[in-house]
Amino acid sequence: MQKCPYCDFAKYEVHEIPPYLEYTKLLKKEISVKAKMLNINEYSLHKRRPVQTLYLGGGTPSLLPVELIQDLKDHLSAHLDLSDLKEFTLECNPGTITKDSLSKLRDIGVNRLSIGAQTFHDPTLKLLGRKHSVQETIETLKIAQDSGINYTLDLMYALPGQTLEHFRSDISTALLFSPNHISLYYLTIPDFHFLSQNRPQEDEQIKMFDTLEEMLSREGIFRYEISNFSKPGFESQHNSLYWNDSEYLGLGLSAHSYIKNKSFGVRFWNPRTYPNYEGYVNKIHLEQENIFSFLPEKNIENLKLHEALTDFCHTSLRRMEGLNLELLTQKFPNQKPLVISILEDLIKNDLVFRRSPSHFALSNQGKRLTNLVFEKLTFLEGDVARRDLDK
Repeated sequence: MQKCPYCDFAKYEVHEIPPYLEYTKLLKKEISVKAKMLNINEYSLHKRRPVQTLYLGGGTPSLLPVELIQDLKDHLSAHLDLSDLKEFTLECNPGTITKDSLSKLRDIGVNRLSIGAQTFHDPTLKLLGRKHSVQETIETLKIAQDSGINYTLDLMYALPGQTLEHFRSDISTALLFSPNHISLYYLTIPDFHFLSQNRPQEDEQIKMFDTLEEMLSREGIFRYEISNFSKPGFESQHNSLYWNDSEYLGLGLSAHSYIKNKSFGVRFWNPRTYPNYEGYVNKIHLEQENIFSFLPEKNIENLKLHEALTDFCHTSLRRMEGLNLELLTQKFPNQKPLVISILEDLIKNDLVFRRSPSHFALSNQGKRLTNLVFEKLTFLEGDVARRDLDK
């Protein structure tokens, strides 16, 4: 396991968490209680809530014994309905799977891998704190390609010392393995961070952003979300939940969830440290009050109208199909005039275009300047029509 210096997610060294058997035992407790709470709220004690996607990520789950992953899935299946499971993704660091382990993973239902390649330049990998080598990445991609499993790989850009030619080489190498999906990540770090030195200039970063789309589209891999590209039919079903305003349940250390309610939805997340997570799970396991019991107030966000409207506009425009006015009106009956007026101003500035009478999408310029677009579509409480507050 490794702790990457650029990552802002909750992360831990091996000595900071207990042995995986102890952690997964605690995870199973959380699954039991939260599934029961969700089933009571939405269905009944005798009917399990259906789940269509599973994503096993965070840390390096590909290091876990396959039998333990099977046990976790069995436990989930006992409490939630996995009969219509369409996508089961496992995050995988290069060098952590073999032909044999991948075969076993497929036998238990894993049908998609997310491979953290990042770059095919060893010195940059070392600078990023990644412990795998380019050769290990290549070997892992060969294993995935030969097996025929669906997989995505991650690439990063705007890295220290990275040139446009380096990035072109990364893309060309990735394409040698015929991936169905590629995710692009921009290195986002504070100005004072050591990785902020010697990064490419903004115009070079824009060229990298555009180059990836150009090279992938020639291979039949198209952008469907601002940072995600796939062959038609291979879009990430799990990640699409986040962009389509769908509910999701996160389980484990620091995991985030989103559940709709009579208002505008609730976001909540688990404690970030293991001692706090352990205490939290043991409390809900004993008390079994409701899904929000024993979470600190700072870990629960009851979305207000202006916050939910902001989220809806941002996530909709992240997708290439764009913002659907019909869906906007369904959720926010009185906000259509406000949103359209802003979108029309963005059209005048060549940041958005009208894809159809009911859809607005980012222009090529808008894709490069998403922060500016999203700033215009970030709402304060006083911006929104009060009548929607009666929902």
